[in-house]
Amino acid sequence: MCVGYCGKRSFHHTVNLLVFAFPDQLTVSPESLVPGRDREVACTAHNVSPARPDVFSMSLLLGDQELEGVQTLDRDVMEEPQEDEDPLFQVTERWLLPPLGIPAPPTLHCQVTMSLPGLNRSHRQSIPVLQGLTSPEPCVTTSLESPITTSPETPEQTSTHSPRSPDPEPGNSSTRPCHPEIHQVSALGTLELLCEAACGPGVAVHWTQAPGGLAAYKTREAGAQAWLTSGSTLWTECHPEGWFQCRLDPGGQMANLYLVPEICSLPASAALWTGSLVLGLLLLVFLIYRLWKRCRPTS
Repeated sequence: MCVGYCGKRSFHHTVNLLVFAFPDQLTVSPESLVPGRDREVACTAHNVSPARPDVFSMSLLLGDQELEGVQTLDRDVMEEPQEDEDPLFQVTERWLLPPLGIPAPPTLHCQVTMSLPGLNRSHRQSIPVLQGLTSPEPCVTTSLESPITTSPETPEQTSTHSPRSPDPEPGNSSTRPCHPEIHQVSALGTLELLCEAACGPGVAVHWTQAPGGLAAYKTREAGAQAWLTSGSTLWTECHPEGWFQCRLDPGGQMANLYLVPEICSLPASAALWTGSLVLGLLLLVFLIYRLWKRCRPTS
């Protein structure tokens, strides 16, 4: 209630204040998804109020639409530990993921929405899908059996041939969709990747992405195989981490691989060792000089 005075007159006016807390504090578990291994995902919103389902909602998105086939497992609401009088809440919702398909989408999003009278706000947290950590299903070629045909034969033919031909006829084979694969074939201290697709003739693979750009690497392509080699032998120690990607043509299917090299610590260690050696030599020269001054014969 707001109260105002003007001389001997007083004025009263009642207003309804809308008090809420909705910071952009989202966490997800797991932080990244591996298709075929991670079946559940959880999203947690921290320090929110109110947390009633009619005003606070959570959803799992693919692009700008809710992921089809996702199932809500449970929803937990806990009060955050804090010293203020007004309570704040931690809300966690868990989902069961549907099959993500091949190739899987690069990213999912957890979205939380606060819907109050005259107010509608949303926050998002991305969930990367690490496609390069699993090998796509290999290309398998199956052949349909040739139909059984009967024809009048002479007795001599019947004695030497079976009524069914064991070999499939050309044109009755079908090929499932094929996907490229990336293999690391390098030795310790170097980087060499092979992208290949066992899809039969008429296909080719090409490198399309590498950390730092493709110009920093040597590439060689030969139809369904393509090699990528680092220009430096210290790649595993001194190169930034990132995604490698190759594409199959025709078709446009992609294969991805995420590599994390070791921290580049060799130059720092060598510099530290050299500095310590120089400092030790200087200290040794100083001690020899002091001893020489104390022990030299006086004339």
